[in-house]
Amino acid sequence: MDLPAVLDGIASGLAAALYPAGTGAASAIGAPCAVFPGWPDGTTLDADLLRGAVQVSIAPRGGMGSVEARGLDGWRACPPPVPTMTATVNGASVTFAGTGAPGLIAGIQEGPRGWTAPA
Repeated sequence: MDLPAVLDGIASGLAAALYPAGTGAASAIGAPCAVFPGWPDGTTLDADLLRGAVQVSIAPRGGMGSVEARGLDGWRACPPPVPTMTATVNGASVTFAGTGAPGLIAGIQEGPRGWTAPA
């Protein structure tokens, strides 16, 4: 399997998760979403962020060029992570409490801007 096929497959899976009822319906996160393989274009990204849209770009890590199928014997179900942090909103302030863990991310979004809690 070549890298473009892997990137296309990941993009298709993410698009299906974001649009479970199809792209003619609203996204699962309530904002317009664009999912695509490759790096984002700065001009398009800026325009999407201004209108509250989300871009999910799928790009290879440097040095990656092929995927070997040896040793892959099928899909395995992984349990979802257990949240270890909470967020409390008080007016214009958000307070995070708890402990971060690998695989988890905490953040807030206000209009087109977003912030994540440092790891």
